[in-house]
Amino acid sequence: MYKVMLLVAGFTTMASAQTATLTGQIKNTVVDSVFVTHWDAVLNEEVYEGTPLDASVNFKLIFIPKKHTNYQFQCDNEVTKIELAPGDSVHLTLDFELFDETLTYSGPAAPFNNYLAAHYLQFMNSEDYTKNLQMAYQFQIQKLDPWPYMAWVDSTTEAQLAFLAGWKAHLSAEAYTVEQGRITFEGYNQKNLYRPLRGFFAKQSENIKEPAYPENLEDFLLAAPLNRDELVGIDNYLMICHWKLLQMMPKAYPTASSSTAAFGLSYLQLADSLCSPTIAHYVGKYWLQGGIERSGPELYELAVEKYLQSEAPEDLKNELQQIYLRALGFKIGAPAFNFELLDMQGQKVQLHDFRGKFVYVDFWASWCAPCIAELDYVQKTNFKAPDSNFVFVYISLDEAEETWRKSVAKRLPGALHLWGKGLNTEVAKAYGIKGLPNYFLIGPDGSFLSTDPPRPSSGRLTDYLLNERSMLESQ
Repeated sequence: MYKVMLLVAGFTTMASAQTATLTGQIKNTVVDSVFVTHWDAVLNEEVYEGTPLDASVNFKLIFIPKKHTNYQFQCDNEVTKIELAPGDSVHLTLDFELFDETLTYSGPAAPFNNYLAAHYLQFMNSEDYTKNLQMAYQFQIQKLDPWPYMAWVDSTTEAQLAFLAGWKAHLSAEAYTVEQGRITFEGYNQKNLYRPLRGFFAKQSENIKEPAYPENLEDFLLAAPLNRDELVGIDNYLMICHWKLLQMMPKAYPTASSSTAAFGLSYLQLADSLCSPTIAHYVGKYWLQGGIERSGPELYELAVEKYLQSEAPEDLKNELQQIYLRALGFKIGAPAFNFELLDMQGQKVQLHDFRGKFVYVDFWASWCAPCIAELDYVQKTNFKAPDSNFVFVYISLDEAEETWRKSVAKRLPGALHLWGKGLNTEVAKAYGIKGLPNYFLIGPDGSFLSTDPPRPSSGRLTDYLLNERSMLESQ
């Protein structure tokens, strides 16, 4: 389960300089509590800090905000971004039936939060996917060739920066500068996504063709500054710094290979030589954390050791160490979590039921387009396990049982399907699921053989599975 902390209006023992205070009144709501949420990378879960509404639908929530953390205010199924730092206080009012349209803030921390609400209404609140930026980027990737797409991203970035300029008089200089950076590097990130996403969409639809990609399509990365210390709290900025370093790695270290442990040491060395010390520390931790979570800890042992011995801030080193130690639980040979989930007939199924067999686990959900594409591939090609020594288990992380059952009825109804009940459940957290799809290969003794085996559509899965069995039998 996700972590929920119900907070009362006291906190008399907590220094106000360390806390933030959010009060408010919500009309026309039937819920009895509200929450401020954020993702905790160390806990590997969504953290909900909440408080009840009183009889007059007022609330008061006091909590300790973490540095460089993205928060959301949640009331029932509605959420909105909110910015709060230690010492801040803000009051919100809204009518739940017109949540975004009526959301307003007052108090010392109100100006930037009112800007966030206005930005959402201007750029995100449309049901038209050509205008709603949350969807428009992917729509334009499918529609436009490379250079027209890059020009469209530039125009969208300029429109957001112009909108921000209209709020300049209301915002602190620091908040204005950071928001400029957030908008700018969101544009960089959307440009960087063009090539991989256009390739993905082309594989999924006969109506979308891959264009001829210009060799210099990602040259915009080279213009990214590596010394913007004030932007360390913006994930997209750190991501762009990371991709710029990767683009420069072949020239700086021509013999380094991303499949070797030495690559990590070279990467950190390049970051130290090109970035400001602050950015080097943050982008190093950002890259190591992503690599560990994506591919496991094996290749990163030397780089993690080097980072922990560096002059990086202690909080970054402590977080990375905790993430690394948790990842060791997924190391090849570590025992896999023994889930117990319901199948389509309502019967309990455990991982231990398959002892003696190789188990290929596919975590998916009906709302995940790449997941559905893989299931459609399996169904279309009649792809099956190589023989009776292998078992394919499909675990849905849909929240609603009815949604899961309807999706299974359309796709692979004869396969072994289990219901994982959502992303915040025990099985999802035990397997470190942060995004979908996720695949695991578990050996006959119940231990991990791989935390990133090939997907069915790769064309390599059958050979990979048979090779894993052959290697295990030869030991």
